[in-house]
Amino acid sequence: MFTRPSIRIYLLGARSLACVLFVYMLLRANLIGFTHDESASFLGLIHVPVYDLFFDKNNWGTANNHLLNTLCMQLGMYLFGPQEWALRWGSLLGGMLFLRYAWRWSALYRAPNTPEFLAVFALLTLQPFLVEFFSLARGYGLCIGLEMAALFYFFRWIKDQGSWDLLRASLALSIGILANFTLLDVLAVWLIAVLCAYYLTNAAAFSLLKALRLLVIPMIPVVGTAALIYLPMQWIRANGEFEWGPVSFWETWRVLLEHYFFNPFRPAMIGKVLIAVLGTVGFLAMMRLIIKWFRNAGVQHYAALFYAVVLTVGTMLVTILQHILLGANYLIGRTALLFYPLLFVLLALFLMEWSKKTGKKTGLWAFSIFALVNFCASANLFFSREWRYDQDVKTVITTLGRFDTRYKKINYGVGWKNAPATQFYQQFFQPTRQVQYFEPVLYDHGHNDVQWFMEHDFDYIYVLKEFESQISSKYFLIHSYSQGGLYRRKP
Repeated sequence: MFTRPSIRIYLLGARSLACVLFVYMLLRANLIGFTHDESASFLGLIHVPVYDLFFDKNNWGTANNHLLNTLCMQLGMYLFGPQEWALRWGSLLGGMLFLRYAWRWSALYRAPNTPEFLAVFALLTLQPFLVEFFSLARGYGLCIGLEMAALFYFFRWIKDQGSWDLLRASLALSIGILANFTLLDVLAVWLIAVLCAYYLTNAAAFSLLKALRLLVIPMIPVVGTAALIYLPMQWIRANGEFEWGPVSFWETWRVLLEHYFFNPFRPAMIGKVLIAVLGTVGFLAMMRLIIKWFRNAGVQHYAALFYAVVLTVGTMLVTILQHILLGANYLIGRTALLFYPLLFVLLALFLMEWSKKTGKKTGLWAFSIFALVNFCASANLFFSREWRYDQDVKTVITTLGRFDTRYKKINYGVGWKNAPATQFYQQFFQPTRQVQYFEPVLYDHGHNDVQWFMEHDFDYIYVLKEFESQISSKYFLIHSYSQGGLYRRKP
């Protein structure tokens, strides 16, 4: 008599979590001011014809043209104008895809009306740094949403051998690459994983020709995407974009851990060291135990777990090979987001297998409760961690709007980091917010904030905190903000 209410509670809990996460994404998309990279993409690409977005070299000076995101921004601008949420709707769609397919993936292994399903779904979705990108006008949100879809279809194919699931996974990965090129690394390993799965299930009568036939139809969207991105890849490589990032995979891993875990010791080094050490030791201990399981019972006995290892470790190895063979530097921060779904699918499968072996579910629940606490401690509605320096741009412009500018427009200066977001609000919010009080805000291509401010006679400037002491001889503070200060030129 007490079973049915408890079942409803767990199912309601999972649905409530999904709804709360989407509301969180929606609130951030509305409340957080446009950031540096969002603004740069908007300013440079919002009116570019669709054909030229793909095939005009001038639009590929950097890797800032995330194709699907650019198209979504253009559509949002056309339908609703330059409102933050309207320009970020593509990433919100990515968030919906991520939640939907995290739910469906969890349901492959646990019934949705069980406490274990709630724990697995929470573990997959409560990733604070990753969730941030479902509220920003960048391609990463759609990329991760489609990656999660591809993982669902691939693992369902492993489990049920559905005839069309490989094509669905291929479509998701191929479209996801158009959102962000980094997903190419996962696609390469996915193809190897499919061939490996075919070999292990048909070892007695394995035929390479039959294995390749299996991939003929799934390769169609892959080839189509390759044709679309071939020239853009050449252009951004020629401009040195592959050289952005660290020269050590350790930095990729360390930053992944640092961005996921809430650090109460910031900015002290002890917190970073503890996170790096504990995260690395925990991962290696998990891998050691998984390998022991494989040796004792064979990889086929742990098929899903085995392919999670192949995808996760394989993608790591691909990035290492790219560095060795092509000279491409490693992914870091936002460019390394693709590792989070892989790592947490692997962790979820490991914990479910551990629960089955030991008969104890404490491990799964402990990790999911930690994920909830960690997410709540990290959540915020005010800034993006990748572009924290832009947190106050919108507020400062609102402050300047209260000044009396009837006789003279304000000559306003900002550093290079804050220039794109400032230009976005100045140029495209004038018709709706009557902020026609600036002289055109310029961008410092020399990237030297102090020199820029001291060589120009700006009426007002916004200075990041690290430079405030160096401009005090020429400007005096009017208002202090979390990331910097608004200054006025001394008479």
